[in-house]
Amino acid sequence: MPAGGPRRLNGARTKEERRTSMMGFFTSPRVGFGSGAIEQLAGLEPHRVILLVTPSASDLDSVRRIEGFVRHLEIELRTEALPRGPATLSRVEEIATGIGSSCDTIVVIGGGQAIDLAKAIRARLARPDLALKDWTPLTDVPASGVPRLVALPSTAGSGSEMTGAAHLYDADGGTIELAHRSLAPDWALLDPALASAVPVSLAVPMGFEVIAHSMEALASEWANPFTDALAQDALASALVSVAKLARQPREGDARSALYYAAGRAGLASANSSLGLAHALARALAPEMPALGYARLLAMTLPPTVDYNFPSARDRYKAIDEQFPGSEDPAFPSLSERIRSFVKGIGLATDLARAGIDLGPFQARRSVLTERVRRSTAIVGNPRVPSPGEIGRLLDLIQWGPRGAPR
Repeated sequence: MPAGGPRRLNGARTKEERRTSMMGFFTSPRVGFGSGAIEQLAGLEPHRVILLVTPSASDLDSVRRIEGFVRHLEIELRTEALPRGPATLSRVEEIATGIGSSCDTIVVIGGGQAIDLAKAIRARLARPDLALKDWTPLTDVPASGVPRLVALPSTAGSGSEMTGAAHLYDADGGTIELAHRSLAPDWALLDPALASAVPVSLAVPMGFEVIAHSMEALASEWANPFTDALAQDALASALVSVAKLARQPREGDARSALYYAAGRAGLASANSSLGLAHALARALAPEMPALGYARLLAMTLPPTVDYNFPSARDRYKAIDEQFPGSEDPAFPSLSERIRSFVKGIGLATDLARAGIDLGPFQARRSVLTERVRRSTAIVGNPRVPSPGEIGRLLDLIQWGPRGAPR
C-alpha cells in the first residue's frame, strides 16, 4: 500500500504537506516493451512454466508465437486455458490446486481479470495456510519458493500488470480486494500486438479506464512527484488516443499509444492510490456484469470529481484544460467536460441512459453503500464519504445530473 501521512476526513493535505510529511516508496515490475518483449523470458531461465491464457487471447498469433518461443527454450511448459468470466475465489482455488508445486514461473496472457486471477493464484501458492480474504498489505510472504509471475496484457485498460492489487468475487457477488507488494508481477512484458484484436466496442471503454486511473492517481492523497509525472502523461496520451480510436477503429498508432498509457496509469495508481470512482464501480459491477467495469467508470468518475473538488481543487485545475471544451461556456465544470467527452466516444453517462433495469439497483442500495464504505479504494481518496453522501452519488450515477424523471 502506498505511503502517506495523516489524512483529514473533510479536506486534503496541501501538495507541500503531501510531499514532505514522510518518507515514500515507489515500486515497479521490470518492464519489457515492444515486439521483442517476450524474449525477456529467456533471461529468467525458467525450468517449469505454467502459461495461463484468457479465452479472448488464445487464438492470437502472438500467443502461438509466445508458446513457440517458450518451447524453443527447451523447458517444461503447460498451457492452462482460463475460464471465461470474472476472477472468483473458486476459480483461484481450482487452478492453484491443479498447479501445486509444479512450476517455478507463471506466465499470464490476458486482460485485467486474468492478471488479477494469476496474482491471486500466486498468493495462494505463497501462503496455502492463509485464506485470501485474510490477506493484508502486511502479510508475511516467504522470500523464496514462490513462483515468479510474468504478465503480458492483451488489453489496454486496467494496467493490472503494474500493480500488486487483485480484485476477486466471492460466491455472493461481493468483492475481495488483495493488495500486497509481493503480488506485483516480476516482469510486465508489453507487446501492443497482443491488444490488436480487441474490438473497438471494448477498446474504447477500456481506454476510458486509463483516463479514470490517471485522474484518481493525480487526485490521491498519496500522489507524489513520480506518480504525477506518469499519470499526467498517461492522461494526455489516453485522451487523444481514445477519441481517435472512437472515430477511427483501425487506427493502429492510437491502439499502441493507449496500450502503453494503460501501463503508465497502472504504475501511477499502484504507487499512489485509486479513489472513490473505482470504489463505486467495483460495488456496482457484480450487479450488472453485462455493462462492464470500464463503462461503469465512465458513469462514476464525473460525480466523484464534483464530490472531491473542494479538497482536490489544485490537483484538478492542473489537468482542467486537457479535457475538450475548456473554453466553452456550455461546459463550465470539469465534470461536465468529462461527461461531454464520454458522450463523444459513444458511452452512456448514467445507468438510465445505458438502459439498465433500475428496480434491482434500488433494492440493493444498502448493500452497494456498504461495499463502497469497505473498499480499499477510498483510503487515499481526497474525501471520505458518509453513507448519505454515497447515496447521493448513487443517485447521480443512476440518473445523471438531471435527476429522476417526474
